Amino acid sequence: MKSLKSIAIVWEQLAWGGVDTFLKYLLNSQNFSHLDVTIFTNDTNKGLDRLKKSLSNKNVKFVKYKSVFGLEDRGYFLKILLYAFKPLIFCLSIMKFKKLFSNKKYDVLMATCGGYGSFRNEAAAIFAANRNNIPVRTLWITHACTHYPPLMGGFLKLINHYLSKTLSSVISTCYATRETIFNKSNLLDRDYLHEVVIYLGIPHVEKDLTNNFFDKYEKKDGVFNVGMMSRIEEYKGHLDLVSAINLLPINYREKLRFFIIGNGEKKYVEKIKNLITNHGLEKNFIFTGYLNTEYNTILPNLDLSIDLTRSNNGFGFSPAEAVSLSVPVIVTSVGAIPEWLNDKYCSVIRPASIIDIKNELVSFIDKNEFWKKRAKDAAIYINREFNAENMASNLIVHFEQKLNELP
Repeated sequence: MKSLKSIAIVWEQLAWGGVDTFLKYLLNSQNFSHLDVTIFTNDTNKGLDRLKKSLSNKNVKFVKYKSVFGLEDRGYFLKILLYAFKPLIFCLSIMKFKKLFSNKKYDVLMATCGGYGSFRNEAAAIFAANRNNIPVRTLWITHACTHYPPLMGGFLKLINHYLSKTLSSVISTCYATRETIFNKSNLLDRDYLHEVVIYLGIPHVEKDLTNNFFDKYEKKDGVFNVGMMSRIEEYKGHLDLVSAINLLPINYREKLRFFIIGNGEKKYVEKIKNLITNHGLEKNFIFTGYLNTEYNTILPNLDLSIDLTRSNNGFGFSPAEAVSLSVPVIVTSVGAIPEWLNDKYCSVIRPASIIDIKNELVSFIDKNEFWKKRAKDAAIYINREFNAENMASNLIVHFEQKLNELP
């Protein structure tokens, strides 16, 4: 019986987000504490320092490499040039990873990515791992797959065809993500390619009430602190929230104070602030920026957490973290959310529904004791069913199963 000893992880991204959160929870789990882990990542990855600072697992090593990922944003002509040469860049990336992997033997190569569908260095790493004889090669996809980009569909279909023959398995974080891969790509076109859904999980942590980030804002009796904790992007639904608050009767509006926790592009942040000003809601909203600390020091200071994502959101770490700490939650029914959350544990509403947001805020105020009781039941549920140790254990079982299938 072969056991898993070493794993190489390829992780490429620009801004911090869900994948570095997933890696933090996975690598800090007790089940991963004995493994030799090497993470290969691009040197422009803004989530790297965030991950390093939060890791308690000392067996994790990092190898940084140069990548053209993200250079498309540096000018129109460079974007066109890079797009035209993407097939060549992809082939060169295979050679780059082959060299990176040559210094050590690994049992498993796990390439992890948010969305899938275009040219990905994670896919190049899979081909390189095959040539370097890494026995188990897995692609872990955490967000929805996208359609092929213009003019590149034929080449990408060819890549996916051979990739599906090279992979040991494809892991999706929920059935919603799996369906997008099946419907928007030919990655799963090999009947005997092992595909599996492994839900993400969060660690069981206690509330940390030693630092109340909201003390500097005057607290009024009878006013609830409500938070949206995420990157500020259009699909996250901040504008929906502002429009919903504008519909609230004044006596309800006066009982709610909203903290927008996170950063975003200046132009879009200004768009949200302008809408707030146009509706005369300045007293209801506070922008904190990104708070560089763990979620268990922020969320306990909130009476309600809101996640209004409009499109596929993978697993949904933000609502999961809030639920685990007994914080009442309003969340949209996107991605994996309907697979693990329902009205028994929190308020699950339609995406982009301003009326639903307004109605649930009214309910939160009118039936606050019910909301708090429901949140306590939800914490018991998620800490039992969707914890990081379960996630890590399921992943190790999967890898060892693939290892022992080999001759």
